[in-house]
Amino acid sequence: MAGLRSRTTKGTPTPPLPERASRLAGAQGAITDTRHFPTPIQGLVGSEPVRILSTGNVPGLSPGLLVVDTEGHMEWIALREVQVNDPNFLPAQLPMIAAR
Repeated sequence: MAGLRSRTTKGTPTPPLPERASRLAGAQGAITDTRHFPTPIQGLVGSEPVRILSTGNVPGLSPGLLVVDTEGHMEWIALREVQVNDPNFLPAQLPMIAAR
């Protein structure tokens, strides 16, 4: 599996994890207002399965999510890049929608 290291965003290859981490470390400000989930949430980044570990305000990504892929690579990514597919964390169906 290629993992987070080789994913692309809008047709542009995403830089390898160490390069992105150093870029984040050099950004103004720091990661703030982090919230860690007691149980990781299952999701997808593109077609790659990930587990969502934390949320936080990350310069350039806010809101950001800390995810880990199947190879163990961890990375802060933008919320808009992740699709939650964990049934325990998906919104419940609204009664009026379910009745249709």
